[in-house]
Amino acid sequence: MSLRNRLSILVGLALLPPIGLLAYDTVETRARERRQLHDQALYQAQLVAGQIETIIAGARRLSWAIANQTRIRTDFDRCNLLMRDVVNDVPLYRAGIVTDRTGKVICSWPRSVDVNLGDRDYVIEAMRQKDMVIGTLIARGRVTGAAALPLARRYLAVEGDVEAAGVLILGLDLDLLARGFQERYNWSNRYLSVLDREGTIVIRVPGPEAVGRKVSAAGLARATGDSGSFEGSDAFGRQSIIGYAKVEGLLVSVGYDSEAVLAALNESTWRNALLMGLVTLLALTAAWIAGERLVRRPVKRMVKAARRHEAGERQVRFPELKADTELGSLSRALNRMSEANEKLLSQREILMRELQHRVMNSLQLLASFLQLQARNADPATREQLAVARERIISMSTIFRYLYRADLASTVEFGAFLEAFCNDTARAYLGEATPRLEIAVDRQEIPLEQALSLALMTHELITNAIKHAFPPGAPGCIRIAFKVKPDGTSELAVTDNGKGMPAGFDASRSKSLGMVLVQRLTQSLSGELRVRSGAEGTEIVIALPARPATREKRGE
Repeated sequence: MSLRNRLSILVGLALLPPIGLLAYDTVETRARERRQLHDQALYQAQLVAGQIETIIAGARRLSWAIANQTRIRTDFDRCNLLMRDVVNDVPLYRAGIVTDRTGKVICSWPRSVDVNLGDRDYVIEAMRQKDMVIGTLIARGRVTGAAALPLARRYLAVEGDVEAAGVLILGLDLDLLARGFQERYNWSNRYLSVLDREGTIVIRVPGPEAVGRKVSAAGLARATGDSGSFEGSDAFGRQSIIGYAKVEGLLVSVGYDSEAVLAALNESTWRNALLMGLVTLLALTAAWIAGERLVRRPVKRMVKAARRHEAGERQVRFPELKADTELGSLSRALNRMSEANEKLLSQREILMRELQHRVMNSLQLLASFLQLQARNADPATREQLAVARERIISMSTIFRYLYRADLASTVEFGAFLEAFCNDTARAYLGEATPRLEIAVDRQEIPLEQALSLALMTHELITNAIKHAFPPGAPGCIRIAFKVKPDGTSELAVTDNGKGMPAGFDASRSKSLGMVLVQRLTQSLSGELRVRSGAEGTEIVIALPARPATREKRGE
């Protein structure tokens, strides 16, 4: 991860607390606003329920007084006049009706004849109860032809009787009640619903078109106690915060349109979020620019200097930055360390040169001793000493090339192998011997690996010269080093000689040269493959890909 990205992350982390506080405040504000809406909805529902309770209490007193009037039992004309006076003097009632025990209307206002209400539930229920009965919504009354909520009470033929003589009915004017509530309160973004005991809407403000609709059982189940509040859908499917109160079998609810009421709060929330996002973007942009100019560029200059220094440019110095900054102090410290390392490398180079020189002299001296010793040895011993001398000379040659490698930890193996093979050819091949062909790719490899591969190449070349061709016969020995796209490489020594003996198995060979090749291949985690036939022999040493060098980019 680059330094600039890390700086941006730090700025983002620094902005997290204010963003978190803003988010918490937003959530808390919305929760507080919802709690207030719940409280307001419940309060308004209880207020309307109290007014309806007062109206019903007045109706209960009025119906009791009328039920005790003797004229409703004996004088039907005076009964009609009484009903007229009640409807005209008390605008809350749309109709006043008196029936006999069969439900037949005996007097009413508005006047009506030949009407029987005996099948009405509220009439049947009122005949059984002493107290007033609040019925369910009548969408179209048989007497008035309009919607009303019936309030029914039985009356007795004579005071003290047990059996009812009929039913007195007062039809509550729901339209008048709705207009009263409409004018008394502001219903912007809220609504009032009054439901009868069957869950039918009898009053709806605003939205009278909802009157007569039934609320689902699931919706009614939310109103569990005598009063409370919850969130759900209204009769039109809008999400609302609903407060409710129950009174005299009726359910009074006041709902607030959640989306409409919280619209201003939502707008403020989005505005604050947009503002915070803009501030965050500006802060990250500023951090990005400042990180580029104040951190990344100086660090890139130091990394570039470090890479050049790693590549061998010892004269390179780290950039001079402001002395009072951390990066300036780091650059000066790196320069001092570079100077100290250069002194150590110079001393090491002198020591290594001396060591290599002494190693080469020792190898040359050892080869000379073996040559002298061979003069007085028998033929078999002389041959073995000659082979040993050749190996020592090849190692001396390798050390000579490594001596020229300027003490680097790696060597360009293609050029190294080509020069080494040319020296080997000059030492062992002539006009009447096989020729040597070299085809190599360029690749930097560690010195230890180059040493092992050079030793194996020498062994395989000398084996091919000695065993692949008859004395004085022409031929070709081909040395190839190929680097594949996947990073693996192969060293192949091929000849067009007579081939290996039948049944030859490299893994069981007793030849010192082949044993040496196998051991060195194993040390490089490689694979040795031998293919031999009438057309010649090919020995391939397959090497795995080197692990990729991870460069510190400083970004």
